[in-house]
Amino acid sequence: NAVAAFLRTKGYSFIHISSGMVEMTDRNPYADVDFRNGRLDEFSMLTIESSALYPFLRHQIEAQERERVLYSFKKLSEVPELAGPKFVFAHVLVPHPPFVFGPNGERRDDPNIRLYEENPWLLKDHYLDQVRFTNKKVLETVDKILASSKIPPIIIFQGDHGTASSGGGYKGLEAPSDLLIKERMKIFAAYYLPNQNKVIPDEITPINAFRRIFNAYFDTGLELLPDTSFFSHYELPFDFIDVTEKARAEF
Repeated sequence: NAVAAFLRTKGYSFIHISSGMVEMTDRNPYADVDFRNGRLDEFSMLTIESSALYPFLRHQIEAQERERVLYSFKKLSEVPELAGPKFVFAHVLVPHPPFVFGPNGERRDDPNIRLYEENPWLLKDHYLDQVRFTNKKVLETVDKILASSKIPPIIIFQGDHGTASSGGGYKGLEAPSDLLIKERMKIFAAYYLPNQNKVIPDEITPINAFRRIFNAYFDTGLELLPDTSFFSHYELPFDFIDVTEKARAEF
């Protein structure tokens, strides 16, 4: 990716922490270090879910999903121990389903570990508990990183999409309502930028985050792109629909 390639020219190494999602962020062959945990990737899990083995392996899948998330946060907190400047990317699958954490990180008595059932976002209590756990784990991890860093780091926490409780699950994305577009497109984003408090405006889309950060810290003069939002669904991933105005509308 362009971010890692640019930072390499500045002497940075590229550290990747696996999510287990095969088509996206399970591994990165361009990374200098690729931390991976767990034996079952997303494809293997989906195969097991649709087989007769599922009732017998369910608890193993739950344990692995918990371990993978905890491993990702652990590795993030250990990053300051690695020598030299580094760009670290981790795609951590919480509070996204599967729902395997209680509010304090405990195991759920009724975990939901199916990734693509009708609509896991309707399991409100499961989702909210996992949000509470995620919030605590993020703050804990940030505190550890800041306490261990000799040079104040840049930290970005950014969601890749919002929930989909107002739709019909993944199938509902094919004909999104205005409400679903707002719910899906509005994401959480938080930036820790030492000595650069005014880099990020109140409204921003991910397309300009690194451009603004690089302009501020490396004086790159990168052109800012329009903060336009596009929507697509899994069946036609490249059939983009401009939803900018709908995504910006208030609830």
